[in-house]
Amino acid sequence: MKIAILCNDKLAIPAVSQLAAARIVSAVAMPVMSLEARQVLQQVCAQHGVPFYDLTKESLEANLSEMLLQHRPDLVLVKTFPWKIPHSLLSIPRYGFVNFHYAPLPQWAGANPLFWMIRNGATEAGLSVHQMTEAIDCGPLLMQHRFPMEGSITYGMLATRLAMLGAQLTPVFLQQLLSGQCRPVQMEKAQMQWYPRPSASDVVIDWQLMEAIVVERLVRACNPWNRGAAASFKGWSFGITDGFASVSQPVSGTSVPGTITGISDKALHIACKGGTVFHCNIIYTEEGFYTGDKLTLFGIKAGDVLHSERRSTSMQPTNVL
Repeated sequence: MKIAILCNDKLAIPAVSQLAAARIVSAVAMPVMSLEARQVLQQVCAQHGVPFYDLTKESLEANLSEMLLQHRPDLVLVKTFPWKIPHSLLSIPRYGFVNFHYAPLPQWAGANPLFWMIRNGATEAGLSVHQMTEAIDCGPLLMQHRFPMEGSITYGMLATRLAMLGAQLTPVFLQQLLSGQCRPVQMEKAQMQWYPRPSASDVVIDWQLMEAIVVERLVRACNPWNRGAAASFKGWSFGITDGFASVSQPVSGTSVPGTITGISDKALHIACKGGTVFHCNIIYTEEGFYTGDKLTLFGIKAGDVLHSERRSTSMQPTNVL
């Protein structure tokens, strides 16, 4: 079997490396904008003599048509990709295009469900392998593996775990496909939920509206790709990359949400909605990463009130389409 691979992110690196070493990859293609994983995957392809293609959105159909015509793969594996595959190309390979979606389908469809899974407190993660059709993330399921998601997991931890799981399940899937053991299962459209890429406002801590547990989930969902959930003080922005909500009952008092109620044990203690408290352990500033108490070096002290303002992001989360 000859396989071509479309990818866009470091999530694909373990699987691509494994398949390239097995000498069954005929070509790898990536968008030209995929800078983070490009160098690694180019080196993998060069090491194993695999042709590497650059793709642009404007010329996607022509670029892919050329690759399919030249290499004639039996199957195209899609492991994170930002654009919709032209419908005219989906049936050209013998086994079509098969997408590895790094979240449970149909409940977590869309370009970036990982952020929302952590942000919304999901208790289950997983990998869904499905046949690609004209409708995004709607094709028949060919394989699915779900697992419990720990309450302390961060975006980066989850992405790495899914990348390794993808590498483990790829040869299993290929074996089942070749032996005829894959049994397509139609997804329940009524259960489908679509999640977009998070916007700038989605990564901002709103102290007035968020209880401490919600702040904690947002912080974990933004670590590391956004360098933390965004907070600010008198126009100066920083990210909170690690912390936890109090497990005790809400505290009494009149502290306005966002108020720093104390500084101790290398942490800031911040009042949240409903009398709950968030303990900030790690922050990110343009000057570097620091323990929460180091904010005092920037003039912040107990009694000050943090604000909810947008902070520009230089990174984007993983596409898991």
